[in-house]
Amino acid sequence: MERFDIIIRDDQKSHAYADNIRYKLTTNGWIYDPINPTTVIVVGGDGSMLHGISQYIDHVETMKFVGIKTGTLGFLCDYKDDEVDLLIHDLTTNTLVIHDYPLLSVKTDGHHHIFYAVNECRVENIVVSLDMQISINGEYFEDYRGTGMCVTTQLGSTAYNRSIGGAVIQEGLDAIEMTPIAGIHHMAYRSFQSPLILSATSQIKMVSPSFENARLGIDALSYPLDGCTMVETTLSHRKVHIVHGKTMSYLNRLSQLF
Repeated sequence: MERFDIIIRDDQKSHAYADNIRYKLTTNGWIYDPINPTTVIVVGGDGSMLHGISQYIDHVETMKFVGIKTGTLGFLCDYKDDEVDLLIHDLTTNTLVIHDYPLLSVKTDGHHHIFYAVNECRVENIVVSLDMQISINGEYFEDYRGTGMCVTTQLGSTAYNRSIGGAVIQEGLDAIEMTPIAGIHHMAYRSFQSPLILSATSQIKMVSPSFENARLGIDALSYPLDGCTMVETTLSHRKVHIVHGKTMSYLNRLSQLF
């Protein structure tokens, strides 16, 4: 029997939709289980979806995530707010299309655990400019100076990465992308200014003599980098399973949202 949890955007409209979904699923024999769900339903937008995935990040491979959009942005949420009955039908009849998206694995020399990102990892400092040496697959690439660096998955290429001038990577391509955040470029400092799309097996290492006051952004979360000298990113073998219940091409979704 399917067990489900509901992640809800904190507004009256989203709570009302969530109550309706909970009632209709339990009426169809589903079990509401926020401790050990097999399906996580997100009522809100992309921010709510990222929050829901981060909440279950340690067990993300054992469940699927499906979103209904009541917020302002719903690239990860496949159903609109007037499609509750369609959502219930697709869930209870298992007429779903599930896409598997690899997570970005992020390690530092100052934290004792691995961070996992759905969209991107950001190393940034808004107080002072960062000095970092960038290497790719163990090979020196450049000395960078500026606000920071964004490393994104294919799925996350339409998010923060796009807003800082990064390229949008077509769905289905195994790749990660590195995009500089406000790099300094003049006679004294010059680094690669364009987004760099790399193969899915690439390892990106950022080393600095001091990350004091810098932050490590993992999707919507942020962690201090004080005391760290190294941040390493790779594409993980772990994957998040996101439901796409309707037939809509990737380009169609892009054109509707942007």
